[in-house]
Amino acid sequence: MFSAKGAGFTAQTIVNLFQTLYKAAAVTGASSHSGRRQFVTELADKGINARVIQALARHKHLNTTMRYIDLNENKLRSAVELVDY
Repeated sequence: MFSAKGAGFTAQTIVNLFQTLYKAAAVTGASSHSGRRQFVTELADKGINARVIQALARHKHLNTTMRYIDLNENKLRSAVELVDY
């Protein structure tokens, strides 16, 4: 992705863009990374393979991708309920 001047965006440019977008949408408490975390978590929740998610997130290491996936009690409970006893 390139800017209007043909140069690449800096990380700070992207952070500023997200802040502007979140403010315009009246979203509070969000960051540039919260959007990434939501994207990665939603893919995982839909059963997308972790390696595919890693590639989409452009993470070098799978363990980085895994740290982005949100876990909570409902997800853990649902996973256990899938087991037949």
